[in-house]
Amino acid sequence: MTQAPSQHQAFRFSLPNTGIAPKFARELLVHLLHLTGHSEAAGSAKLLVSEVVANVYVHTDTPMVHVDVTVSPSRIRVAVWDNAPGACPAADPPSPEAEGGRGLLLVQSISSEWGVNWPANNQLRQKHVWFALDTDEKGAAA
Repeated sequence: MTQAPSQHQAFRFSLPNTGIAPKFARELLVHLLHLTGHSEAAGSAKLLVSEVVANVYVHTDTPMVHVDVTVSPSRIRVAVWDNAPGACPAADPPSPEAEGGRGLLLVQSISSEWGVNWPANNQLRQKHVWFALDTDEKGAAA
């Protein structure tokens, strides 16, 4: 059994922005969470990272998706970066007939908190959508 980290650990992985990027992001994040003692939060994290990375694929022409993951004993934070800083993602309810548009509503309802950030010195023209999952001492989403 892997132990939860006693301090913050930070990781980054980058993926080509293709239709299979959400699957790669899910799989990489699940393995990372298992290795850092957060196996019980992997299900929620897997769903949320998939939704956010899928939004990058659908709504931007960013060539690469960068995923930053920070784990600590009580929190997992995931940030997904893209090069489309103009559009501000929002968790607005879609029409009942719409086939999509519910991903950020899932992020909002499952995560402990979430948001969108633009770096103060945004010369690279990037933004990131992030979410956090608070965890208990066993690594489960609280």
